[in-house]
Amino acid sequence: MPESRKFGRRRALIHAFIVNKCGHRLPCIVRNISVGGALLEVDEPKHVPNRFKLVIDADSFEADCDIRHRTEHGVGVFFDDCRIARNGRDTRLIGPKLHSLGAGRSQPMR
Repeated sequence: MPESRKFGRRRALIHAFIVNKCGHRLPCIVRNISVGGALLEVDEPKHVPNRFKLVIDADSFEADCDIRHRTEHGVGVFFDDCRIARNGRDTRLIGPKLHSLGAGRSQPMR
């Protein structure tokens, strides 16, 4: 089956949280990530809301996400908006800046 993603994905193993509109945090693992989205591993994918905020505390990363697909072990998401907080400022993530997330923990997809 041909690849239909707009952006290349990088393998990752990053601990993160799915945050719903009430502020409840559900732990997840980012298994791959790109400028446009990510694959998140969660225990109960059916309980993940269709729209949420993905938070990676270690990298001060936040992204508003929409679910694109669900599997038995996770969800694929599209990033609607991404921000990274550094030195007290929020910066929108565009292009190559995203590839510094989880530096040393992610590897390029082959």
